[in-house]
Amino acid sequence: MFTDEQTSRLQARWLAAARIGNGDAYGALFMAYHAALVRYAWPLVGSQEDAEDAVHDAFLKSWQRLDRFDERRGTYGTWIFAVTRNCCLDRLRARKRRPTSQAPDPDAQADWLADDAPDPEHQAMQQDRQSAMMTRLTMLPPAYRETLVLFYWNDLSVHEIAQVTGTSESNVKSRLSRGRSRLADILRREMGVRRDRQPSLDALDLLLAGSGQV
Repeated sequence: MFTDEQTSRLQARWLAAARIGNGDAYGALFMAYHAALVRYAWPLVGSQEDAEDAVHDAFLKSWQRLDRFDERRGTYGTWIFAVTRNCCLDRLRARKRRPTSQAPDPDAQADWLADDAPDPEHQAMQQDRQSAMMTRLTMLPPAYRETLVLFYWNDLSVHEIAQVTGTSESNVKSRLSRGRSRLADILRREMGVRRDRQPSLDALDLLLAGSGQV
């Protein structure tokens, strides 16, 4: 995700300006990641509204703690994903203390993801794919779900995911493999096919990547 050289130079200038107190520069830097952060947060917290709130929390906390960002330990991109992750976990802990009856709404996320669709027909098809995939993802353990979303929907590398989640690269690879296998089982049950005829992992990769496109 964080490889475009021209974008990296621009973000480096924003970051340098933000470090000396330029709030507008930091706003521009953060907004470059806003859509990806909401896309990442939704499966963690269960609704678009909570995802937006968690990302807003991350914006405030990261601005207040920008002096803690150390470029020697990773990129700004991996750091802001990690900050967002912590904000999501804070919201989940708070939710446990204050139970709510609100259930995740995959269709709401599909609406948000498809805001920039070029035409109504394409938008409707994309909403259907995204809604179905979000429903499947909610059936996975949180660690598998998070890893798949970061890898397929936000284009983070294994190394970057390890930095964001605070785990080892081998653990990330294991979660990717097991998460994909679990999804294949879910698809097999949906299709009513035998285990030895379940969808190939290559086909699953295409389905996952396509479901996260905006």
